[in-house]
Amino acid sequence: MLIVGITSHTTSSHISRAVLEAVCHQTNAILEAIRLDCPHLPPLTSLKVDGGMSCSDVTMQIQADICGLEIIRSEMHETTSLGTAIASGFAVGVWKDIQDVKDCINNSKKTVDTIFNRRISNDQASIMKKRWEKAVKMSKGWSNDEE
Repeated sequence: MLIVGITSHTTSSHISRAVLEAVCHQTNAILEAIRLDCPHLPPLTSLKVDGGMSCSDVTMQIQADICGLEIIRSEMHETTSLGTAIASGFAVGVWKDIQDVKDCINNSKKTVDTIFNRRISNDQASIMKKRWEKAVKMSKGWSNDEE
């Protein structure tokens, strides 16, 4: 890991924000790689998110600002765990079929998804991306495997 741009005025809040931005930039880089590798896919307009970091409104807003996509956070933040529980339920006979699962989920849903949209201009997003790419480029070669 490399943190660049630290000054005597840098606080732990700045570093925390930088970590969140880094995760969001890396996610965007993966999405861009997918776009390049799979040009036949339709362009993304939204991204559904889950997991621990998705609980952070700040992180999800940063993701929307960087990606320029609608970020949709489900009320269920841990869908991987839910999927595991559903698969286990099928294995032990809790569910007869997929409709049982859908009915259970639909009956328990009480709130709506949270949606985050870009709040910055395309120019601001472009500047953020260029700064990120510059930092990544500058970080290459700092680690020497021979040492």
